[in-house]
Amino acid sequence: MKRKRTPARDEPGGINLIPVLGIAFLLVLFIVAAVPFARERGIDFSNPWWSHGYGCGAIVISVDSQDRISVENDGMPREIDVRSVRSTVARRLAEYPRCGVLVKAHRRSSMGTVVRVVDEAKLARNRPPVAVQLVTVD
Repeated sequence: MKRKRTPARDEPGGINLIPVLGIAFLLVLFIVAAVPFARERGIDFSNPWWSHGYGCGAIVISVDSQDRISVENDGMPREIDVRSVRSTVARRLAEYPRCGVLVKAHRRSSMGTVVRVVDEAKLARNRPPVAVQLVTVD
């Protein structure tokens, strides 16, 4: 008859967690070192680009609740078509190269019109790209 081997009292019966803790510590160090480099790009509301004094305030394009588009020229609004947004913005950018575009959209304006206006404003100059910001108004 075979005897059952009983474990000796000197042998440890648990799992060694020291390598797992070492790996966890290295992962924490990696995350702490990598977080400052991962910055998410977005709209900076605290410091708008038109407050830097680039020579012009901003090219202001308004879309009202009936989807009429107007651009402010020397304080006077002038109604334009969506197809002429690109040429109007390009003309103003030729005068003031560091100027940006501010699109003021009414809450009841259609999203399609607003998106077309923003896209046309962005296409006015390719390099460097035009800074376009969207604001909703009542």
